[in-house]
Amino acid sequence: MSDHGIFIGWGDTVVGRERQSRKVFGEALAFMAGQQQAGNIESHEVVLLGAHGGDLQGFMLMRGDDEKLHGVISSPEW
Repeated sequence: MSDHGIFIGWGDTVVGRERQSRKVFGEALAFMAGQQQAGNIESHEVVLLGAHGGDLQGFMLMRGDDEKLHGVISSPEW
């Protein structure tokens, strides 16, 4: 198991932009799945948070080799 990761967090959805946020969320999931299938990341997971007193509503965590993760976030697709 890898000991490197990239954390991508988000807050509340902007009222009136719910449809766009679902679209972007779906694109992000497809991107992560493609990166995993290509062997660029080891795994990815999505966490949706319930009420906890903070602004963070959820996050994605990409795990993998440090150099490969850097390559993912340096790519034009990112």
